[in-house]
Amino acid sequence: MLIGRGRELAAIAEVTAAARRGRAGALLVIGEPGVGKTSLLAEIADRAGDVALARVAAVEPEHVIPFAGLSMLLAQAGVAAHDLPAPQEAALAVALARREGAAPSPLALGAAVLGVLAAWASAGPALLLIDDAQWLDPPSARALAFAIRRLDTDPIAVVAALRPDTDSPLVAAGLPHVPLGGLDDTGSRDLVATLGIQASPEWVATARAATGGNPLALRELLRDPSAWAAVQLGAPAPIPTALATVYAARAAALGTDAQALVSLVAIAPLDARLLALVLARLGIDPSSVGRAEDGGLVRRVGGRLELTHPLVGSGAYASLTSERRRELHTAVAKALPHTDDSGRAQHLALSAQGPDEEIAGAIEACTRSAERRGAHMLAAIGLDAAADLSPDPATGAGRLLSAAEAAWRGGDGVAAKTLAAKAIHLEPRPWESWRALAVTGRVEARTGSPASARSALLRAACRAARLHDPATTMLLAEVVNACFYLADDRGAARAATLVRALTTAGEIAADDPVADLTVAMADILAGHPAADLLRKAARSFRTRRAPGTTSSDSFWAMLAEMWLREADVSAFVDAIVEEERASLASGTLPRLLFHRARYRVTADQWSAGLADYLETIDLARQLGQVTEEATALAGAAVVEARMGLREHCLEHARAATELAEPRGNRIAQAWAKSAVAELALAEGRIEEAIEGLSELDRWLSRNGIHDVDLAPGAELAEALVLAGEPQRATAAVDGYDRRAALKGQPWARARAARARGLCAADADIDAIFEAAIALHERTPDCYELARTRLAYGQRLRRVRRRVDARVQLRAALADFELLGATPWADAADRELSATGERAARRDLSASATLSPRERQIATMVAAGRTNRDTAAALFVSPKTVEYHLRKVYQRLGITSRTELSELLSRPPG
Repeated sequence: MLIGRGRELAAIAEVTAAARRGRAGALLVIGEPGVGKTSLLAEIADRAGDVALARVAAVEPEHVIPFAGLSMLLAQAGVAAHDLPAPQEAALAVALARREGAAPSPLALGAAVLGVLAAWASAGPALLLIDDAQWLDPPSARALAFAIRRLDTDPIAVVAALRPDTDSPLVAAGLPHVPLGGLDDTGSRDLVATLGIQASPEWVATARAATGGNPLALRELLRDPSAWAAVQLGAPAPIPTALATVYAARAAALGTDAQALVSLVAIAPLDARLLALVLARLGIDPSSVGRAEDGGLVRRVGGRLELTHPLVGSGAYASLTSERRRELHTAVAKALPHTDDSGRAQHLALSAQGPDEEIAGAIEACTRSAERRGAHMLAAIGLDAAADLSPDPATGAGRLLSAAEAAWRGGDGVAAKTLAAKAIHLEPRPWESWRALAVTGRVEARTGSPASARSALLRAACRAARLHDPATTMLLAEVVNACFYLADDRGAARAATLVRALTTAGEIAADDPVADLTVAMADILAGHPAADLLRKAARSFRTRRAPGTTSSDSFWAMLAEMWLREADVSAFVDAIVEEERASLASGTLPRLLFHRARYRVTADQWSAGLADYLETIDLARQLGQVTEEATALAGAAVVEARMGLREHCLEHARAATELAEPRGNRIAQAWAKSAVAELALAEGRIEEAIEGLSELDRWLSRNGIHDVDLAPGAELAEALVLAGEPQRATAAVDGYDRRAALKGQPWARARAARARGLCAADADIDAIFEAAIALHERTPDCYELARTRLAYGQRLRRVRRRVDARVQLRAALADFELLGATPWADAADRELSATGERAARRDLSASATLSPRERQIATMVAAGRTNRDTAAALFVSPKTVEYHLRKVYQRLGITSRTELSELLSRPPG
């Protein structure tokens, strides 16, 4: 019978009731050992009724076994792996050692667990109960946390019980939780009564105060007369130390063999065969198993021994001498099969008395299998332990660097930087020293400060260059990429200078496309022409690109096309993104999606581009990649400003600034400022627009940012013309035009020509605007072309050339409507009406009301994906896609995918 848990039962009942109504929910029950978490879950299981029930009980020894929790979950849910999409099925198979293959990423495993839970709940409401969740192995816990956060309209409730002050990914995910404290006075009296003890209220109050109302502590204290007598005399009964002492005494009373047996059960999940082997190695009498069972310290479950409570093992193990503990760990390590790499590594580490190269080498060897299976964090832990046991500091430093790289592959940037710093302290060998800086720089570039990343990566590149290491080229490319977010042309120029020097010296091949791209990006950031070098790099990447191309090569190939911005490379870009999406590569997908979003919104695919930005924000936030998150937020804000999505624009610009400002992400800051100012211009708040654009111009100057593509010269000139300040407008155009001409790329030159046309004499407008349109037609940017046609049409109408004006204004209106740029379409429509022509308008208002998630799903479905494919791509369940798609159809007043595709204009791919 469960005593005194009405509040907690009610909270859990709400979650399970929501599952019955078709909505997913999760709740963490957090409480100290012995407080009754297991009893609470048992009561919930008894009340489950017709809900499908799965129960997972994690145990401490399996905390270091990669994917032990995932294996239990699969067994309990009864979902066959082949029911999942192929990438998810492959990730599970490799993780669970069912097949060989590339190590699955954390994102792949999270998607697989999501698929398992969604498939399990597809038949009806389901309830997953996880006891002692703090002992879930980290890869399983991280995957489960990812999946739970992305369940939405699936009829499933997840309730996990775990101890406080744990670093479980379930806690880090910010899931709702309810604290489970000790029993109150009434509950304590009820519990004492169930023990058949007649007690006064004062007596119960004393026992409750000594135990904090912990039910298990109360039971054990009252059953031990000597402990109870001591408490009555005023002695403290701290929890859990007092309980551990009680259990240690129980184990000791059964003899030293039973004490060792209980400790073995605590430290290793051994089946009957392995247990017998370890007992024989240690010379322990097998009859101690029966004595420990009879004494209530262990029980048999599924062919294995388990502790009746975690403190049983804690107490017994704590009472052993350090030498005896090492003997136990040595025996277990020798008994475990070679396939149990992480278990052997753990026990080898714990068996060492001091530095021991043989043990350190054995641990390092064990981590290789964990890495192959995608258990990167467990590999990092093992390598860290191996480093601590390494007699040679340089060897230890090398292992720490490998640990740092494994931690970064596992998505833990904090651990990666900590391990790298530890390695530097040990003074690694010269040919390894750059690796520590490279890890630090790569982590900072994605999760911290681009400025810190630039510094670390440049130092790493210089060290690698002195050692003639081929990694130098890639490191310098990463320096320039960090400089992009910093809008730092000087830092990029230093890296480019080093690339040129190394190429001249023959250290870098003359046809290396990464080197060409590095120099070209640096030149463009400084406002210099680099189109020829970009074309050369892009051609080389396309030639080199083939099956088996690495994620890194794909990223740089895509970047070359993005910076060139001269042709429609949609198919090329989409192929790269979809390859990475299919492989579920967690590290690269946010930045690839971000750059595809940039490409799409500078072409004619705004809805798809905005969806990419929103997906980037979501994934980057999950992975802690604040650089991509901030920049994608700012990019989304710019698009939303042009679409007239005021609230979304302002919210995303604010969030981008909050993330970018303290980290020095100047690109995100500039875009956020630009978005707010462009919103004012689009809404006709001209004075606000002038102030915002002027402040952006001053901010760029104060920060030494010279890239004309960030300068608001064209918009500022337009706003000043509208405000009746032609002289200021002309001055703004003059400076902007000079910088655009210096850079030499058609995108900036076209914008400059438009601004010049706004200020030109009536006799010159045709030549200037036609030159601008010709330049626009060399780029895929549909919006900028439409803005120029609108400006041209306005000038033509004002000089009473209405027929000519209509040609430009019709084209502008069509493009604005295609993009969904509602305020600019309205402006073009007003101008067209002023010429005496009424245009048939498309209704864009409904699509503008879509939520970010609805827009993502609508865009993918419009592109031809099935619900299942869309769910897999967005890391949600098929039911979530169905739910949001129904809402999209209702909002847009449509009933088919064909209508959706037409309404969202030209979908991607």
